[in-house]
Amino acid sequence: MRRPRNGRLVRLVLPIYTLLAVLLAAGLPRAALAQEAPQGGAAPASPGLQADSVAQVEFGSEIRFRLRVQSDEPVTNVLFLYQVDDSTVQNTAVPAFQPGPAAVATYTWRVASVLAPGAEVRYQWQVETASGRRTTTKEQTVAYNDTRFTWREARGEGITVYFPGADPLAGPALLEEARRAQIRLSQEYGLTLDKPLKIYAYSRLEDYASAVSTGRPLEPALTVGTDRIFVLAPGGTSGMTPALQSLRREIATAVFLQKTQNAYAEPPRWLAVGFSFVMAGEELSADTNRALGQIAQANRLLPLKSLSGSFPNNERDVNLAYAESASAVKFLVDSYGAEKLRALLLAFKEGNTVDDALKKGLGVTLDQFETRWKNALKSGRAARPSARPGTPGAEGDVPRGDGGPVDRLLGPALRYWQGVFGTHTRTVVLGAGGVIAVGIVLLVVGSGISLWRRARSEEV
Repeated sequence: MRRPRNGRLVRLVLPIYTLLAVLLAAGLPRAALAQEAPQGGAAPASPGLQADSVAQVEFGSEIRFRLRVQSDEPVTNVLFLYQVDDSTVQNTAVPAFQPGPAAVATYTWRVASVLAPGAEVRYQWQVETASGRRTTTKEQTVAYNDTRFTWREARGEGITVYFPGADPLAGPALLEEARRAQIRLSQEYGLTLDKPLKIYAYSRLEDYASAVSTGRPLEPALTVGTDRIFVLAPGGTSGMTPALQSLRREIATAVFLQKTQNAYAEPPRWLAVGFSFVMAGEELSADTNRALGQIAQANRLLPLKSLSGSFPNNERDVNLAYAESASAVKFLVDSYGAEKLRALLLAFKEGNTVDDALKKGLGVTLDQFETRWKNALKSGRAARPSARPGTPGAEGDVPRGDGGPVDRLLGPALRYWQGVFGTHTRTVVLGAGGVIAVGIVLLVVGSGISLWRRARSEEV
């Protein structure tokens, strides 16, 4: 094929470039207009309007917001817009104000039992004048801090502990425990923080309760959002032991929330609860494992689907729900390893449903995973000490293969039937294989006999 000459190539390309230039020039005014009008209906400050906004925090009670407006035409409407922390949801409130060219708008937000210390509120005001012109003020931020105490800080990589100055030992002890938990998650499971953590330590129960009051029974430690942990650390060996143990769980909880947070749905609660227990290095007692095995044998376990949201209210079932969650996640980690655990968390962060997330992360549905876990409970394998993270589980657990040609060919089928038959998979597969092998032998022998008879008949 001959290549076109340069002049011919120019004649072919020039009209295309000319057309593109015309289209680009026609689109420039619209692009400039789009830049002048910010998204979401927010407009730049109007030359004829001046606004001054302030916020005042009264810890444990309220935040008072105030706006002063001077406009060249009467102000007819004012809205208060706000968001909390990194939430993408913008809330709207109607403040009190008197219409006119000089207006003062005020909004009081009752935050008792709503906000926890360390929260950041991002807020704006939307002002509308008589001509219908709307102006949204520049976003401002106010921090909701516990101002009752003089706080000291202990800092580590990605973690800051805030503690009362009256107890100089609490902060360093909590920081060291948080650091050890962080190292364990990173080295054994490849899980690291996506954002820094802030830990607030309270030495008195009444102060701790007033800071994190949620209307529910208080735990020794509590995670709020994805980056704040509150812990009751009264000092002394007897007081710090439960504080350090609870902190390990909450470090794991914060990592779980950071790794799975999405705008669509929350991961199942059994997974979140079990994750915090297992990642904190805790093990179920022998008596608890024995009881779970007996309940599994009697087919009286609570279905994992029923533990995706709120746990039961009665004491017996809620204890069973926590034990099942810890057992199921331990089985997950032992059987599938750290790499697939990370893949599962990523699948939830992408907003997948429970079934889709388990298929993407583990290669099984929830029903298949639950069947395997129950079979492990019945056989006693689920009660064995945890396997080293990242390695296959005990013999008889989920077959993982070596990645070779045979595994690529037969592995998916074996893993599928493992979800159906559980611990009986080997027996079923061997039995089916034996039947198929006998059938093949009979077919070969029968074909041979048929050929031999045909040959004899032709000789005769």
